[in-house]
Amino acid sequence: MYPALLLNYFGQGAFLLGRINSAPTNIFFGMVPPFFLYPMLILATFATIIASQALISGIFSLIAQGMNIGLVPRLRIKHTNAKHEGQIYINAINWILYACCIELVLIFKTSAGLAAAYGLAVSGVMLSTSLAMIPIVIEQWRWRRWIAYVLFGGFLVIDASFLFSNSLKFLQGGYVPVFLGLL
Repeated sequence: MYPALLLNYFGQGAFLLGRINSAPTNIFFGMVPPFFLYPMLILATFATIIASQALISGIFSLIAQGMNIGLVPRLRIKHTNAKHEGQIYINAINWILYACCIELVLIFKTSAGLAAAYGLAVSGVMLSTSLAMIPIVIEQWRWRRWIAYVLFGGFLVIDASFLFSNSLKFLQGGYVPVFLGLL
């Protein structure tokens, strides 16, 4: 994941450096050749649908686990597959997700605020993941400490630079994931 993400960001940076005076409003779609714009839009739409399904499945799973250990009130769970226990549907959570989605649309009003929130959230997750990996590779995978610190220290520097640069987006909508993370 890291190499692909870095290549993507470096490519976007190089694209912007080549167009300092005429940068497009949307960097990702601005990089796409005009003849490939509609296929890329379709691909992005499918990626969004897949990501939303992953989010929904993840939240259903977390809520079910929270109920099992007594952190979440009991809710009705519908098992959608008799052979796979983990495939569940929780109607109440689905409606809460819907309400939150509508609320975010009303808060942001445009995709620019949502993009700011997303950028700050993703860079924060990247930094947190790199930090969390250090004790995992030392304690669980039995790597030498210096290898873990050198490898993930390098990632930490990159991730911290992304987080620092995205922190400028805090007032443009980045406050939402920060607030939710603190909550």
